[in-house]
Amino acid sequence: MPRTRLLLPLCAAWFVAILLAFHFGPGEFLPGQLAALVRDLTLLSLIGMAALGLGSLIMKPLAAVGRCHGERFFFEIGAGLGGLALAVFFISAAGMLYRPVVIGLLAICLAALILRARAGGVGDATARTWWTRSEILLLTVISLVGAATLLCSLAPPEFYDSLIYHLAVPDQYIRHHGMTAIPGNYYAHYPANMGMLYAIGLLLSGGGLAQSIHWLCFAVASGALFSMAFRHVDRVTGLLASLFFTLTPGVMLASTWAIADLGVTMFGVLCFAAVLNHRQGGDRRWLATAGLFAGLALGAKYTAAITVCLPVAAVVMTGSPHGAATVGVRRRFLNVGLLAGIALLVMSPWLARNAVYTGNPVAPYFRSGDAAREAVHPDLGAELARRLPEEPGPAALAAHYLGAPWQVTMTRMGAAGYLGPVFLMLVPFLFFMRGLPRVVRPVALMVAVGFAGWALTTQVTRYLFPILPLIALLAALAARRLPKILTIPSLTWALGYNLLLFFFLAGTIGSFRVVTGVESVEAFLARRVSYHPAMMWLSASTPPSARILFVGEGRGFYCPRAYAASTPFDAPLLDAYAARAGNDRALLAILREEGFTHLLVSGPELARTRNLTAGQVMGRFFPSGGPRLVFESNDVRIYELTVE
Repeated sequence: MPRTRLLLPLCAAWFVAILLAFHFGPGEFLPGQLAALVRDLTLLSLIGMAALGLGSLIMKPLAAVGRCHGERFFFEIGAGLGGLALAVFFISAAGMLYRPVVIGLLAICLAALILRARAGGVGDATARTWWTRSEILLLTVISLVGAATLLCSLAPPEFYDSLIYHLAVPDQYIRHHGMTAIPGNYYAHYPANMGMLYAIGLLLSGGGLAQSIHWLCFAVASGALFSMAFRHVDRVTGLLASLFFTLTPGVMLASTWAIADLGVTMFGVLCFAAVLNHRQGGDRRWLATAGLFAGLALGAKYTAAITVCLPVAAVVMTGSPHGAATVGVRRRFLNVGLLAGIALLVMSPWLARNAVYTGNPVAPYFRSGDAAREAVHPDLGAELARRLPEEPGPAALAAHYLGAPWQVTMTRMGAAGYLGPVFLMLVPFLFFMRGLPRVVRPVALMVAVGFAGWALTTQVTRYLFPILPLIALLAALAARRLPKILTIPSLTWALGYNLLLFFFLAGTIGSFRVVTGVESVEAFLARRVSYHPAMMWLSASTPPSARILFVGEGRGFYCPRAYAASTPFDAPLLDAYAARAGNDRALLAILREEGFTHLLVSGPELARTRNLTAGQVMGRFFPSGGPRLVFESNDVRIYELTVE
């Protein structure tokens, strides 16, 4: 063999050996969390492929979807993610929530993907036409933003809602290998399709993988918006709509957290796309598809009733599909009934769960009896009332509602409450335009109904996310028809600001720093999660049989031992135990009888939610001492419960 032919394989083998030894050997040259990132990205890809395999089976009998534009792919992966959530629900209900069982579920779905791919039944081919430079530029920006947000989503979870229920509830199910009652957690009664998906991530890897599943919903929603706009308008409008949605600061930020809002958005945009397809062709199977996704959205968050179900029902009731014979009022009601019936059927497992554990299918709302008397959180009516303007009178009320588009654009409403100026800049001009595509009328109706429902009820920005893709589509239609000499510099400025805001917020949180290894996981969590050092102490200094009662702190995720916690919206558990005791000695005895070995008292959370200090709480319940302080950090204290 000539020396040159021998040199090539030797060089290749040597290069591979050096690179493997450098990155994965005993040295300390591994940058950041590279191994964990590779693992979680691989697992996220496998979860996505498993969802695609399951979704291809679910969608096959429903409709001949996606003959072009990649539409079929997004319907199938969305249906598959919903199917995985429901599968994990029933696994949990059966008390079989074990890692091997979930791995087996994913393996079956991957096998289905392989079989369907061999038969040519998965996904579809996007129309094979050349892309222009401007289209490639738009796609590149969307992809880079997607990569940046994906990287942030793989950081350790630190968002409050994630730690108190979106991750904490499925984590409790995992600890019990199935569903269980969680006293003291108001949020545990919410429907939780996203929580079931997070259970997959927690079982396979941990919080970072679970959190990235929310990012996957963001990516599917953006892709589904593109394919919907491509089908009904054109490709450039689809790219612009996807760009406007993807570069919304609150959406980018929320995609890095393990919450529910972008899951609702993903199911919502697929529901909207199915209804628009029904109007285009009249096939009632599209209504069944819309009902499926409406039910999955409801199973992710109650607010989907306002921002997904009502807008879709309004469009179905407005008239006939394009090109079809006139549909009478009776048929329209039957269509809405079909849509609602399927949605309720798909959502019903969560209603049944609540009925079993609380006797109230729509818990935590509309409570009665002892539950209502003990609750410290306002019920549904009071919760809506507290969002009304402080100034009395019809003028203030009208300004409050009519000014909602301005308010949601110009102010921050809740966590991730940043919309940016793009939508308000563009959408109003549609009122002055003629010759718009037919799809504009039903899309505008869905936006109007969804926005009005949102303005009259919740007025938290991220609860508006499900109809944001439709608003982005309207904004893209306006941008295509306005003078480029105005739109290009204005939108470049606005979108550039959106990106700057996201990177500023991500930098403040420190997501990039911890993912790249500039900051350690322990330092990151100690800075972002006040009780995390206490969790590290519990892990190192208490036996596995220890049980912790949280006082003032509702976030149970990261606790390595069995625990009980009450949220700020529930009666404090320690108060309930104290009501049974005559003095602090009796209280200690009761706590020990309940199996508690330690108290965790959170000063920061007590100050934030109850205007109390840790010292005041301990002085009230244990005036003669008793529990022994064994750890303190960030004003979070751990006391050992001992009875002499």
